[in-house]
Amino acid sequence: MVVTFANVSEGEYALRFFHDENDNGTLDTNLFGLPAEGYGFSNNAKPNFGPVSYQEIKFNVTEEQTLLVNKTEVIY
Repeated sequence: MVVTFANVSEGEYALRFFHDENDNGTLDTNLFGLPAEGYGFSNNAKPNFGPVSYQEIKFNVTEEQTLLVNKTEVIY
């Protein structure tokens, strides 16, 4: 899947997302509180015994950039 954001202002950004497989508007979790649906973060950051930090997922957009590609994988 490709997601495109146009006319993004210069600044620092971070992305997180989830695949709402059952279309209920929330990230479902299992009995242990772990995600039961796919999710991910910018910079392809992976959680390690806890949530990822903002420092791991942040990236900068500059005025000079015409294209910024930030690849990530969905974690299931």
